Amino acid sequence: MNIESLYAKYLKIASDPTAAATLVLAHVQAGQTDRPELLDTTAAAEQLGVSKAQVQSFARNGQIRHIRVGRLMKFKPEHIDEFLRPASFL
Repeated sequence: MNIESLYAKYLKIASDPTAAATLVLAHVQAGQTDRPELLDTTAAAEQLGVSKAQVQSFARNGQIRHIRVGRLMKFKPEHIDEFLRPASFL
């Protein structure tokens, strides 16, 4: 769950922007994550800000690690983090 959706969730509950922001901050500081074990292509694309086809292309080309579950591509949150981390040069 990204920060915006977390904020929207707490704003709906609290009906006060300041309280919602405080709850989001507490949620993040507590290390609570609602990240699923495996992301599907749609969720990975949403996190990366690209299309599903682009995520599939990244996976097929070996640019992003993935797991095959039958015909489906699944991604661990760590795979997304690794992809977003800039490459280090020796």
